[in-house]
Amino acid sequence: EVHIVSDSNADVSGKTTFREVLTNDYWGRPMNSESSHKSWRPLTILSFRWLQTTWSGRCTLLTTHRIVNALANAAAGESVSILAVQLFESGGMWSSSSLLLLRCLVKLLFCLHPTHVEVTANAANRPHLFAVLVAVVLCDPRLSIFMVLLLQILGLMCSETFLFQMPAVVITQLLITFRKKYFSSQKNDTITNNDNEEEDLANSKNNLRSLMDESLFGPCIVKRT
Repeated sequence: EVHIVSDSNADVSGKTTFREVLTNDYWGRPMNSESSHKSWRPLTILSFRWLQTTWSGRCTLLTTHRIVNALANAAAGESVSILAVQLFESGGMWSSSSLLLLRCLVKLLFCLHPTHVEVTANAANRPHLFAVLVAVVLCDPRLSIFMVLLLQILGLMCSETFLFQMPAVVITQLLITFRKKYFSSQKNDTITNNDNEEEDLANSKNNLRSLMDESLFGPCIVKRT
């Protein structure tokens, strides 16, 4: 956190240009420098910079940064709860109250997990919060190609750790897609079976009506002839 509030951090304090922010690492060193940590996180640095220049006079700076971290953690928890419904909801078999309970439990477990609490409490860990938030949103298989590419770029600009989350994102997308297709096919089979049963019932009624007509009016037609 000292790195964020230090006046020596030119990228955060606004003493460097936007181009320099894009070419420096997380600690303000040029990426091509031998002393650079190679942690490229320009989008997170710009969020620090915006807060530093906009909100520093309204409350203590670290408090402002921690509030933003808490909001990012809450948004990630909400996104994870929506993702949990897509993963575990079984073709309409769960009631609305059960789904609501599932979402609440997932949000509590995610947001109050000791690891997540520790990351949120330290303002300097915001890159990881942003990377997780973008990765969870990216798990939605309904996203267009444009949105997928945009989120991937944003995730990489938040933290390089986003790259290691991509395998989990791809696996989650495949699981959600498979479950939706599976339960959709089951639903179609159920509808088809119901239609066949209704058709069979209608045919049975018609056959029964024909037999009744023959039994009632058949002798009269024979006698008349």
